[in-house]
Formats: sequence, structure tokens, C-alpha cells
Amino acid sequence: MADGILKVGTITTSSGSGTITLGQSGETIDMSNATQTGVGGANTPAFQAYLNSDQNPSNGAFTKVTVAGESFDTAGCYNNTGSTVTLNGISTPSYSFAPNVAGKYSIYGKIYMGSSSNYDYRYGYVRINKNGSEVDWCMLNLDMGSNNGTEMTAVCTSVVEMNGTSDYLDLYGLLTVGSGTPAFKSGVFRTGFGAYKIIE
Repeated sequence: MADGILKVGTITTSSGSGTITLGQSGETIDMSNATQTGVGGANTPAFQAYLNSDQNPSNGAFTKVTVAGESFDTAGCYNNTGSTVTLNGISTPSYSFAPNVAGKYSIYGKIYMGSSSNYDYRYGYVRINKNGSEVDWCMLNLDMGSNNGTEMTAVCTSVVEMNGTSDYLDLYGLLTVGSGTPAFKSGVFRTGFGAYKIIE
């Protein structure tokens, strides 16, 4: 058959079942001018939230981070309030992400930590919980005597399987200072929590 344009409504096998092969080895199929449906996947549900006002945890105690500001929340699966609410039929605790689609999720959390006293940051943890139990954590330790850091950012990332019906994730932090008031520092680029579904 000579080069040209083939216009059809539907392509099927002659038997009505089996495999249809487009092209052959060494060829490229160009789909740049077409809209593709039913293939690939989407990295949703997804959300990203941030701490929109400084939080003062008790010195040396794990504390849930009150990430109330939302950069985005594609499916309304993140609870950015201080109370348990029902989202998409899932009971979701405060400041928690409860996706309504099962699968593996890439999750990340970061906390910008400091003390009101210069150079008296000692150490801090970032911890991500699933259903109230730890799934991953990171420690940033500067406890080397005098002249410790004043403010530091600890970051934690992981991949977690979620069932889409009841599982939820939340972010916790722990900060120890030698003097002054411990603080999780607010800001879009300082303290945040997020997740997105991995395409499988």
C-alpha cells in the first residue's frame, strides 16, 4: 500500500479478540496530534499543604504539625482543619491526608525548626505516620555542645501503600532546644506536607 492517510472509525482484529499491533520494530508511532484516552494514568489524588502560622511545640515532645494552608488538593482528600471530618466517605483526623483511591503514594514532609535563642537548636525529628503508627522518620542532630545551629530544616520522604477506604497520613515533628522557645516556622517554602499517587 502506498503512503497515505488511513481513515477509519474503529480498528479491531479480524477475529474480534486478541492483540492489535501498531507499527513494527524500528518505527515510532507519533501521537502528538491526538488526544489519548484509556492509557497511562494520573498522579492523583495529590495534595500539598504548608504551615501558615508558627507553631510552638513542647520541648522534646512529638507534636502533630498543624499544616492548615493548602497549595493544592486535587480530590478534597486532605483535612486542613483541627477537627476530624468526613472526606469522600472517609473519617479523616485533623491535618491528615486520606486518599480515596487505593495504591502506592509518594509522601514528603519537611519542618523548618528553630529556637528563639540564637545558636541553641539541638536536634529535631520529622516523622510521617500512617493510621497513628510511624512509617518513616528523619533526624537532624546538631547537639555538639555550644554554638549549635539556630534554625534547621529536616526532611522526610517515603512511599506508602494506601487502601483508599480508611488509611490516613499525618506529619509529626520533635524539636529540642537548649534554651528559648521551640518553634516550627511557618511559610510555603519552610514547613510542608504532601503526597501524590504513583502511576503503576
